[in-house]
Amino acid sequence: MVIGPVDTSNTPFAKLRALPLDELSLGEGFWSRRQAVNRQASLRHGYEHLERAGNFHNLKLATGRVDGEYRGMVFADSDVYKWLEAAAYDLAAGPDSDLRGMAEHAINLVEAAQGNDGYVNSYWQVVEPDRRWEDLTHGHEMYCAGHLIQAAVAYDRATGNARLLSVARRFADYIYSVFGPNKRTGTPGHPEIEMALVELYRHTAERRYMELAGCLVDRRGDGSLGPGRFGSEYFQDHVAVREASTMAGHVVRQLYLTAGVADLYLETGEQALYDALMRQWSDMSEHHLFITGGVGSLHRGEAFGEPYVLPNESCYCETCAQIASVMWNWRMLLATGEAKYADLVELTLYLSLIHI
Repeated sequence: MVIGPVDTSNTPFAKLRALPLDELSLGEGFWSRRQAVNRQASLRHGYEHLERAGNFHNLKLATGRVDGEYRGMVFADSDVYKWLEAAAYDLAAGPDSDLRGMAEHAINLVEAAQGNDGYVNSYWQVVEPDRRWEDLTHGHEMYCAGHLIQAAVAYDRATGNARLLSVARRFADYIYSVFGPNKRTGTPGHPEIEMALVELYRHTAERRYMELAGCLVDRRGDGSLGPGRFGSEYFQDHVAVREASTMAGHVVRQLYLTAGVADLYLETGEQALYDALMRQWSDMSEHHLFITGGVGSLHRGEAFGEPYVLPNESCYCETCAQIASVMWNWRMLLATGEAKYADLVELTLYLSLIHI
């Protein structure tokens, strides 16, 4: 049985259970054609870009076995992990020896780059090795770790190969030792790891991973991430999660956070989390939603903006935000069984994500 990215098969507060991927298939039509393009072209194109852009090179640098300059952004590793997750779920649909070989090559690089303590992040290992965890606001260390965890869970589910999962668990255990209960009171400037940790708990039954996710959520709202250029709202650090009533700041950060909070609710049933999610979903759907299902009114801060300010020519509405919206609404559908969340997923998929 191959489970998808959100496993509610043993989740106590889910109203719906996701079907295993190997119990369904797409017949002829729109989505099967998109799936074929993904397998035949997009995944291979993505792999080639990771090679050309230097993402694989950066991981090689982190092993200490090659020399050269780091290439790309501080979060370059996350692109490798997102590609691996996509490849994993495509492999779940059927074998592909070439794609499997590409994935194994990428996993080899990640495995070799991991330090003895479990830490792996090529930028901080190569460029600023003495500043690990010093820039929680912009450093994207936990963000990259979250994508690694999601890729590892996906690959183990799809192929039964747990090599990447072992890497991810070692890193998650290390992060727990630094930021777990009664440890350092930091939280990431870019949410993402929260939902990844909950899924790692679902996959392994190790409760400390969900505990860590809860710690990171609980620490928001004290402004510790700093005002930055756009204020603490940009990082969703202006109000405690359980007191939130509006969608604010950087859209992808906000939606990744609400997705993680939804995962925590699904496992704990905590009413305060549920109530906050309902308030925020109402705010988004009533005040910030474009007719296409898109979200993200402002280029400045890639942010939500003021209620009802929805400029059709100058909106941001980036693809990442629409993907994050689908991820959150999928979890809300599983939590409630209410059709409005499925409706928004469908609207967003057809009008905000599929452009060609």
